[in-house]
Amino acid sequence: MVYRVEQLYFNIVSYGAVNGGGDCSGAVNAAIAAAVAAGGGAVWVPAGLWRLEHQVVLLSGVSLQGGGNGWQYVAGTPLGAGSVFDVEWGNNGAGSSNDHNQAAILVQSTTTIDHIGFDYKSQSGNSNPPVEYGATIMCYDTAHGGVNLNITNNAFNRAYVAIDCRGSNQGLGVGGVTIADNMGCPAFFLKINWVVDWVNIRDNTSNGGLCSSSPTIGMSSWVASNGIVYWIGHQDDMTIQHAQAAGYGTGVSVDYTTSEYSGDGRLLLVDSEFDATQYGVVYADNSASTSLGIVNLSVVNCHFAPFNNATQASGAAILIQNSTKVGTLSLTGNDIYNYSTATAAYFLYASQTTISLGNVIITGNSSKGNAQTVPPLQFGAPLITSLICTGNAWTGYSSTISTYNAAFSSVSGNTHN
Repeated sequence: MVYRVEQLYFNIVSYGAVNGGGDCSGAVNAAIAAAVAAGGGAVWVPAGLWRLEHQVVLLSGVSLQGGGNGWQYVAGTPLGAGSVFDVEWGNNGAGSSNDHNQAAILVQSTTTIDHIGFDYKSQSGNSNPPVEYGATIMCYDTAHGGVNLNITNNAFNRAYVAIDCRGSNQGLGVGGVTIADNMGCPAFFLKINWVVDWVNIRDNTSNGGLCSSSPTIGMSSWVASNGIVYWIGHQDDMTIQHAQAAGYGTGVSVDYTTSEYSGDGRLLLVDSEFDATQYGVVYADNSASTSLGIVNLSVVNCHFAPFNNATQASGAAILIQNSTKVGTLSLTGNDIYNYSTATAAYFLYASQTTISLGNVIITGNSSKGNAQTVPPLQFGAPLITSLICTGNAWTGYSSTISTYNAAFSSVSGNTHN
C-alpha cells in the first residue's frame, strides 16, 4: 500500500493579511509559525499586492509559495498582476544591504521561495544613486551559511540586492542551493560566498535598463556603471548557466575586496548572455593577499557586448586584474559584439604585471560589430606558463593578439579583418 502525504497550505489571508491593505508581515510570520507547529508546509501568498513593513523570517521546513507570476515589466513602473510583496522595509541608508536585520525575507535552511514578486515602489527610477534597501532575500542561518534552499520563479523590481547567499559571514558553508528562473531589474542580483557544495544557478534574467523609464537616466544609469549581476566570493565549484543580463556595469565579479570574499575553486560560466554590460567577467584580487587564487575559470559559449548604456564607453568581455592568480583560464566558443565606436573594446584584458596566469586556452572565439583600434587579446607583461590560442576569428580588429610573455605558446590559425 502506498500512502501519499499532501503538503499543508497556510493562506496568509487566514492570518489577517489584506490585499492592497496595510502591513501584512505579522500575518505572514504567523502563517509560518503555524506551518512549523504542524511539522512543515507551504505559506500561500495569493495573487494580489501585499505590503511588507517589517521583516519576514522564513523558518526551516517551510516554503513561501505565490499564486501567480503575471508580472508586467514596463520600464520604470511597478510590477503588474501576480503575487507581489510591496516592500517598504529595510531602508536605513548606507550598509543596509549587508545587514541581516534589514533583509525583507530572512531565510533559514531547507526552505523554498517560489513565484513571488518583490516590488520597491519607493525606489524611484530617477534615483542616482539608488536607495540602499536591505537585501530582498537573505540566507542567514546561525548553524551554517545555508543549505537546501530553493529560490525560483521570482521577480525583483528595483531591488538594491535581490538575493544574498553569503550566510552569516562567519565562514559557514552554503550548499545544496538552487537559484533558477528568476527575473527582474535589481542593482545586484546575487551575492554569494562560502560555497562548499553543489549550487545550481541557471536561467535567471536581469535587465538594469528597466529600472528607469530610460536606460540612460536615474537608477538605470547608476546600474549601467556600478551594478553587478553575480558577485561571487569563495567557491569550491560553481556553475552559472543560461544567464541573461543587460544594462550592468559587470556581469560576473569574482572579488577579494574584504575578508567576506575569498574566491578560489572552479567557476564555469556557460551558455550565457551579457548584453550592454561594460565588463562581462571580472576577476580581481583587491585584498592585498598573495596567497589567494582560482584553480579554474572557464567561459564557454557565451555572448558579450562590452558597452555602458549610460556613458557609451567600451569595456572588456573578460577582465583579469590586480594581484589575481589563475591556474587555468579557458575561453572557448564565445563571441563579442562591439556596439561602441569608442574603439577600445577587448575580448580579454589581462596586462597588469601583478597577475599570475597558469594555463591559458583561447579557442574558437569570434567578434563582430564596430571596428576597434585595440587588439582583442591584451596581455603584455604578466608571465603565462602556457598559452594556447587557436582558431579565433576577430572581425573588426586590426590584429589578433598583443605581445605576450609565455614560457610555452602555441598561437596559430587566428584571423582578423
